[in-house]
Amino acid sequence: MGLIKYPTIPFLKDRGRKHEYLLTSEIKFGAAHRLSDCEGKYSRIHGHTYRVVITVKSFKLNNWGAVMDFDKLKKIFKDHIKKKYDHKLILWVSDNENRILSRAMGKNWVTWMNSNPTAENIARDIWSDLIPAFNMLRNINLIKVTVYETATNAATYQEGK
Repeated sequence: MGLIKYPTIPFLKDRGRKHEYLLTSEIKFGAAHRLSDCEGKYSRIHGHTYRVVITVKSFKLNNWGAVMDFDKLKKIFKDHIKKKYDHKLILWVSDNENRILSRAMGKNWVTWMNSNPTAENIARDIWSDLIPAFNMLRNINLIKVTVYETATNAATYQEGK
């Protein structure tokens, strides 16, 4: 039995906006947070192994048939995530109880947020921090950031259309 030949789309003849290419990349990091103004157990410091998935989009491929090198994509957001969040306590800057907590810790132990550190707000915060890097890349746009607090609970942030 001979090989079956399937038609292929020529990569280098991709003309403009006919095709949309989506790339995703993910990393994990460990961190703790405390939800302010929240009743119950989540108002106490507790931790997660967060999983962050980003999606980028392009309408064009480069000269070797890719949107971009996956290693470069991962480096852009891994460097940021690891520096800002990994093994930190994420707190809302406007909560006085958080200021008291932070006095007992070293200066580099806390990441301050301008909003309550829910998964939704962490996703938006990561988006805001990453968007300048993606704005510098030609033809590649950050589409969404998804933050998993657990294997089954996630929040996604993306800009409205």
